[in-house]
Amino acid sequence: MILENNGIFCCKEEKSYIKVGDKVNRKNRYHEEQQKTMFFTGLGCFLWIVIFVVFISFYPAKFIYHLFVPAEKLLLISHSPNEINSIKIVKRDDFPDPTIRILYQDKNVMKTKIPDELSVQWENDDSATVIFIKEGRDADIVEIDFKL
Repeated sequence: MILENNGIFCCKEEKSYIKVGDKVNRKNRYHEEQQKTMFFTGLGCFLWIVIFVVFISFYPAKFIYHLFVPAEKLLLISHSPNEINSIKIVKRDDFPDPTIRILYQDKNVMKTKIPDELSVQWENDDSATVIFIKEGRDADIVEIDFKL
């Protein structure tokens, strides 16, 4: 049974007294705490979703990047006798099979057979011979002329 006496509620069963202003403040504090809890819960869920989406999209993006921008591995750089010209030989991991590219000036020559050994022999500063040796096959010879 609750009795009111000058703005003070009295409960005989519990022998406790609550002022009217205190009751309103408790409700407001409880409501504020509830809103804070809901905000931080929502923020935490949002951050986990963002992290999950980033990790899920990372692997397909990495695959697509490597598909369209293949990595090159430098196999050999050879300079002419007087170091006027140079030849770079790179292995490019194209999809589905890797290729060998001979880069010189602004030109390139592409080979699809990956050699066991390769060498460059300079005849002079303007011409060279690139030799690809694959075991069990004839040597593949590429003549390069820098004057053209």
